Amino acid sequence: MSTNEAKSKTTVKKQKSKNESMKKRTSGVRQCKICNSRKGMIRKYSLGICRRCFKARAQDLGWEKY
Repeated sequence: MSTNEAKSKTTVKKQKSKNESMKKRTSGVRQCKICNSRKGMIRKYSLGICRRCFKARAQDLGWEKY
């Protein structure tokens, strides 16, 4: 068996660096589901929308204003 054949049969797993895993957790990754804004995100209750869209659509989503 030649060295080229041995290299082609073995698979090399690429390890994830710490930076790759950190990128997934930053605020720049999350966007509003409605307007795609990245500012003022409301993630509580898995809403995933910005505060401006929430204010405009709160009653449609079932929230009551007291």
